[in-house]
Amino acid sequence: MKTQKFAESFNKIKIAEIQINTSIEMLFENKHPVSIHTVASAGFRIVRDLAELKNIEEYIQIKDHIKTGMEKEFWKYINRPSNYFKHADKDPEKTFDGIDEKVNEFTILWAIRIYRGLGGQLSVEMRGFLAWFMCLYPDLMTDGSLKALIQTNMNQVNTNNFSRAELLSVGNISVKNMRGSLPT
Repeated sequence: MKTQKFAESFNKIKIAEIQINTSIEMLFENKHPVSIHTVASAGFRIVRDLAELKNIEEYIQIKDHIKTGMEKEFWKYINRPSNYFKHADKDPEKTFDGIDEKVNEFTILWAIRIYRGLGGQLSVEMRGFLAWFMCLYPDLMTDGSLKALIQTNMNQVNTNNFSRAELLSVGNISVKNMRGSLPT
């Protein structure tokens, strides 16, 4: 079997974009949360490292919410699932007790924010995810015209009784509709 080599070169921001987009696709296809977390965290780590090196505002805003002296503990908590999923050298017999799927959603959100702060152009997947996320968590948004628009549109669709699979399907449909509306 022959393997294929991609002719395209990949810089770090492009790799992060691919990982963020793939994690969004996996989320909306209701793939396993461990795989989603691993891919989303890899993309997040790249943009986080780049933003820290460049002192990007979006990363600084995240850091501003962490109590002074607690930064190491915060990042240890945030990185705990991805480190466990990637490594077995220090804890080969230890088990991991569940992953909250909201952690994946917020990891993707942070990755997108920092990616955008680094000058990355939002992909269809990223725009679809942001629209989906804002529909699910409107109370996290600041007041303004975008929040009002989403609330107006959400009044037409009641997602309160949707299952997790149905909510993810809405995101998947959103991305597919955005793809279909783009000029070719």
